[in-house]
Amino acid sequence: MYRMENIVTILSSAGIAAMVSAVASYFINMLMQKRKYQDDYYKMIIQKRMDAYAKIEELCKLLQVTTTCTKTKRQFCICFENIDSLLKLCITSATTLANNVWMPQDLYKELYELNELLVRTEEDCFKNGVEVIYVGVELYEEIKNKRIRIEQLYIRDMLSLHKVKRFLKSKDKKE
Repeated sequence: MYRMENIVTILSSAGIAAMVSAVASYFINMLMQKRKYQDDYYKMIIQKRMDAYAKIEELCKLLQVTTTCTKTKRQFCICFENIDSLLKLCITSATTLANNVWMPQDLYKELYELNELLVRTEEDCFKNGVEVIYVGVELYEEIKNKRIRIEQLYIRDMLSLHKVKRFLKSKDKKE
């Protein structure tokens, strides 16, 4: 009898241990799947933000190249060399703004102000026949300062790009 009780005890203990192990495995697996889903979601957010920053980088590169006006001997962005270059700059600026969901509000604000300036400039050149180069010469310092500010905000945000939760919470705030 004593042996039969030991066998029953051993078998019931093994059964209980197997059930506890199965339940624990289930919950651990569920937690790991939830974590993987969250990691995949964060990777997607970071990739979207990287795509938006690629557009910002493209815009800044267009604004970085300068030349000197032969008549005034003053610098201007090469994008103001002719109307086609200015249109390309305006299109790049507008498509950059289209990614506003994926950038911080202060960076978007700077890009928006730059875009407004470029649109006004484009209108002046088309409607009033103002020569693009001279507009570029007059706006050089203002555009250079805007570009520098955008680059500073861009770099600051790149340092915290991996902090997805903080970024998403900042988007939840009303501004």
